[in-house]
Amino acid sequence: MKMKTRNFGILPFIILLSLVLVFVGCAPKDPGIVTGGKHKVTFDLNYEGSTPIVQEVEDEDVAVEPETPVRTNYTFGGWFEDRACTQGREADFEYGITSDVTFYAKWTQTAFSVTLDPNYTGAEKSTVTASGTMTQPKTPERTGFLFTGWYRDAACTEEFDFSSSIDSDLTLYAGWEELEEDSSTVKVTFVYNYEGGGEYHTETVIKGGRVKKPADPTHAADPDWPQGYAFMSWCTDAACKESFSFNTFLNEATTLYAKWFKINTFEAEYTYLDEISGSGWSAEVGGVDVIDRDVYGAGASNGCYVTYLYRNGIELVFEIYAEEEVTDATLVLRLTAEGGQDVVITSDKYTVEVNGTALSYDNIMLSGVPAMGLNQMRAFTNHTVTAALHLNKGNNVVKLITSNSDSMGGTMSAIAPIVDCLYIYTNTHIDWAEGKCYRENLDKMGED
Repeated sequence: MKMKTRNFGILPFIILLSLVLVFVGCAPKDPGIVTGGKHKVTFDLNYEGSTPIVQEVEDEDVAVEPETPVRTNYTFGGWFEDRACTQGREADFEYGITSDVTFYAKWTQTAFSVTLDPNYTGAEKSTVTASGTMTQPKTPERTGFLFTGWYRDAACTEEFDFSSSIDSDLTLYAGWEELEEDSSTVKVTFVYNYEGGGEYHTETVIKGGRVKKPADPTHAADPDWPQGYAFMSWCTDAACKESFSFNTFLNEATTLYAKWFKINTFEAEYTYLDEISGSGWSAEVGGVDVIDRDVYGAGASNGCYVTYLYRNGIELVFEIYAEEEVTDATLVLRLTAEGGQDVVITSDKYTVEVNGTALSYDNIMLSGVPAMGLNQMRAFTNHTVTAALHLNKGNNVVKLITSNSDSMGGTMSAIAPIVDCLYIYTNTHIDWAEGKCYRENLDKMGED
């Protein structure tokens, strides 16, 4: 008969476990870890003089996203865990809060101060606010001198280009050329050429000389055409039948008139997308799910854009109706890029086709693409494909076709841009072809 034996091996383990529990229970808590109770969530507006927004939430409850803050001359870019808003994660309002936390507002400056220095003794400076490109200031006057332009330096060696985007505060200096005593001058007046527009700019040039082209003007808001107007050229007549050449030598006072075309916007997200099968960096996406929302403030015209076009043969098809035949319209694509690298779009690898004919266009450089994982996006920019777009009377088909198999990394098996929309500049009435505008795509996003 076997004798029963007692198992003494488990007893030391039980004693040891009890001691561990006692010591753990008596040990002081890490002050950085809070369990249970309420937590303070601070939303720091992240600029001097601002007042933070503070919420108190129960353990593991979610914080409520505050109303979008407003700051003059800045756009809001989200809430981040680090003050620089570059390394930390963006706030996620779907996860529970388990400790006190501070989120910082991200801001992007959109307007800057530009000081206009007349650049001679006794003259007073002035300051204007500029957002994006700057409206060309009125020409200053100085007795006995001819104004030659605005410059980045007081020595007037680097002329300022008013078509360039302003991304910092700066000072512009007036340039002057002393007139000979017997010099004769003529005045050139540029007018907006729409009702209520008036005078845009004036230049004084030496008689027999040539006038410099000013920065392109912008058209005032028109409630009858909210899509806006594009400036096309300067003309010698108000009806804009004859364009002006800036190589012309002027011997008398001259008035030049702005020529305008209506901007017609065709959103990429309103095209037929059900049959598209696209790919991204690490996933394949099809149908209306190729639409993304502009959560990073890249300037998408309708708050959405179409991506995942990185596969040979993918087509975005815009079907457009023209009331009359058009031969001088301008076609512009609004694009950006992703993938952590600059992208060059060329006509042999990304086809722009109008009514079956592929257009040849200058290379489109999409530079300044942020690195992957930064929660940032390159801003959309406009790129002219042609200023001689021919549309037939009636229905027309414009296709944007990914026509290459050059990998961009990951599962991005072709080079392609992200497409916001296309613009067509013309005063002929055009619109989506009947039944070919799929606004319901936005309602279908995210459906199974």
